[in-house]
Amino acid sequence: MKKILLLLLAVAVSFSFSCSSSNKSSSNKNVKVENKTSQDTTWSTIDYHYRTGTVSPEYYYHYRVLVNYDKTAQFIFYPSYADTGFSQEQFTISDSQLKSLTDAIVNSNVLEGNIKEETDHPIGGPTESMTITIVNPDPNLDQSPVRIEVPAFPTMEYKEGLVKVYSVIYSLLPAGMLEEARSKNGK
Repeated sequence: MKKILLLLLAVAVSFSFSCSSSNKSSSNKNVKVENKTSQDTTWSTIDYHYRTGTVSPEYYYHYRVLVNYDKTAQFIFYPSYADTGFSQEQFTISDSQLKSLTDAIVNSNVLEGNIKEETDHPIGGPTESMTITIVNPDPNLDQSPVRIEVPAFPTMEYKEGLVKVYSVIYSLLPAGMLEEARSKNGK
């Protein structure tokens, strides 16, 4: 019984240490969402997700674009409903692309959080959604990251700004990357 308790204690301490050290590893600048300027607003990760919608399996695909504030990015293409058999590509973005993306996010007002979803929305068709993660840059504050979920059907007040954000995200992809992934998978 003592061995089991010691093992559980060791696992709990190990988990606690890994969680707190992952929060402390951020190298981002100060997060000042209330100022709403791209120089002061620092997000950590943007996870954009595009889905073709409900179609026959031979036509379906979805992809994600993950962009980190350190200008590293990843494109992940899923050729089917299953999240298996995917392909991924790493790439980096420029300072000007980072600024364009940050400006679009700030101007869209999604950093205010609590983005409500339309109650009456279309059924089917392609969708776009996004998660923005903001990690507190102060390692002395043991706080969970802030996650802002942008639903596939946000209320009208966010739609125009999100069209711009999604356009900027799409423009970050290196030329031909999406088309190549689609053609390799017969989409």
